[in-house]
Amino acid sequence: TWADAEIDQSLTEGSLPIPSVHWVLDGFEMDITAVATQDDDGERVHARYQLKNTGDSKKEVTLALGARPFQVLPAAQFLNTIGGVVEAGSVIAYPNQILVDDQVFAVSDRKADAVVAVDASSAKIIDRIVDRAFHSKERAHATNAYPSGALLYHLSLDPGESHSVDIALPMGARREVPLELAGFETVHERERERWMGILNRTDFLLPPQVQELEDTIRANLAYILINADGEGIRPGSRSYERSWIRDGAMTSAALIALDHQEEARRFIDWYSAYQYDNGKIPCVVDFRGPDPVDENDAPGEFLFAIRNSSIINGEFDEAFARRLYPNVRLTIEYIEAMRNSRLTDEYTHSHDPILRACAGLMPESISHEGYSEKPMHSYWDDFWIYRGLWDAVELAELLGEVDDQVWFESLAQAFGGSLAQSVQRATAHHDIDYVPGCVELGDFDATSTAIAYYPTQAAEVLDHKLLESTFERAWDATEHRINGGVWDGMTPYEVRTVGTFIRIGWVDRAHEYMDWLLSLRDPIGWAQWGEIAYRDRAPARFVGDMPHTWVGSGAILSIISMLAYEEGDAIVLGAGIPTEWLSEPGPVGVRGLVTRFGKLSYTLELLDSSLLLTIEEGPMPADGYRVDFARLMGQDDITIEADGKVIQPNHEGLVMLPSSTSRVLVR
Repeated sequence: TWADAEIDQSLTEGSLPIPSVHWVLDGFEMDITAVATQDDDGERVHARYQLKNTGDSKKEVTLALGARPFQVLPAAQFLNTIGGVVEAGSVIAYPNQILVDDQVFAVSDRKADAVVAVDASSAKIIDRIVDRAFHSKERAHATNAYPSGALLYHLSLDPGESHSVDIALPMGARREVPLELAGFETVHERERERWMGILNRTDFLLPPQVQELEDTIRANLAYILINADGEGIRPGSRSYERSWIRDGAMTSAALIALDHQEEARRFIDWYSAYQYDNGKIPCVVDFRGPDPVDENDAPGEFLFAIRNSSIINGEFDEAFARRLYPNVRLTIEYIEAMRNSRLTDEYTHSHDPILRACAGLMPESISHEGYSEKPMHSYWDDFWIYRGLWDAVELAELLGEVDDQVWFESLAQAFGGSLAQSVQRATAHHDIDYVPGCVELGDFDATSTAIAYYPTQAAEVLDHKLLESTFERAWDATEHRINGGVWDGMTPYEVRTVGTFIRIGWVDRAHEYMDWLLSLRDPIGWAQWGEIAYRDRAPARFVGDMPHTWVGSGAILSIISMLAYEEGDAIVLGAGIPTEWLSEPGPVGVRGLVTRFGKLSYTLELLDSSLLLTIEEGPMPADGYRVDFARLMGQDDITIEADGKVIQPNHEGLVMLPSSTSRVLVR
């Protein structure tokens, strides 16, 4: 069984969602590959079991494929569903198929040599597989609550010989398999080509030693698309089969960057229909409808997603923005009403320093899971509201809603002032030198604070010494774990902090952090994370969902920021590219990355002792491009020539390039 084998996993082409599992036993190997497909004959999974004799003598082996009453979801997964086993009324095994409750469960491409079936109250299926006295050539039947069945293939393999068995499993409402079913190779190649077209709209030019970064981007894009149900972006397909605006806003940003803007637009268009009459944005929507729980990050995330989906590739989709503008305006009214509830004398003139620090913020909520037992005035909420207000300003300006623009901007500026003052008061009261997670506790939560840089840009109103101290402390804790310090579980949401490190300028730390997070993928070969990662992976424990694509979208955005990110009306190039990447043969860069200003394609390449930056025509950022050539070259003594004109770095060491720049040579 699996417990006797050394096992690893992989994806086709390193990133396509066609998974394989590789078993190694003494003198024997088995590869299992599964591919999902949908065509006129319905929805199916095709699986191939390929066995190879790697020994030096002939082997007589039996492949047993069992239909057993176990869910993919283990019992440790208890959220919104019950994992573990599943009841069935009957299993019937024939030589070419297995029926469960009289519906087709699996069909084989060849007749099995024997079949077996048993219910859990009588015996273990493994015992019946081993004991040939219970084998049947024609039919085996088991009833009661937890029945199992198996197809048995007796194979004779010479040294070096391999043999495969293919099965098809219907997965949709139509539990049948047509007689003339496409073969495994046909389906595999068809799905391989389809996914290559979906995932390759953006081309990442990276050195071979960091191929896993590109594979992780593509795999998690695939998982995002797979987890979605219709328009609803969802972070999981089992425990978290719900659509959060929090997850959807960030995931839609990743979709847009990778040229899947239509999926992002459909999501926020669909979600807007669930806005409450008073302007409140539900935190989550599922088959029961909108969830009324107060989570005060939701309005900001909603506005961010609308603005993000309205301005893509240098084009403003006025019709889309105009259609959603009533939702924008209603959301602003709700934000203002909520903020006003914290501008009463109880807060603005209180002698209680905590109440004073809450003045002008959004009310307490449980949007942050750490505050689920007792709502807090969470800065996570306020960072998002700050971003959403400025996004509303931009939308009003573009739509010519002058009066609203003035109103929104006044509110955004006032809110930013309240936010800055609140952080100052909270840190003074708690006597701390970092930005806390919430007003009341003065708690340390750098993963939450990370969004002050991206996507909310709230860092611009905060004390930068506090921010630097916050992330120095975060790095100390991370470095401790990386170097073998004691820890048990963590959430890979931390991957968003990698992007923050890049924006701060901590390139080496960002990559060390990212390398460690990549080692926590589970399994690594499938380039996926759960919501929780554990140092000891052996015990079965709650992992949230897997693949968890809010974690995945955070990874996508952080990896992309190594190559390029937007900052105000400029694009920053290569801020997370280590100098050693450039020492490898070939260019480093990206082609077809979608930005607000246009589709970005650029390369950096070392030519002898010179560095050549080539930017293809496309984006037109108002403030041009920013590049730290001295860091990329590893020295300050450089000459920079942009399109034939010598230019100098600014006082921060950054080179400011006009948006028309096409060629820069650095010597």
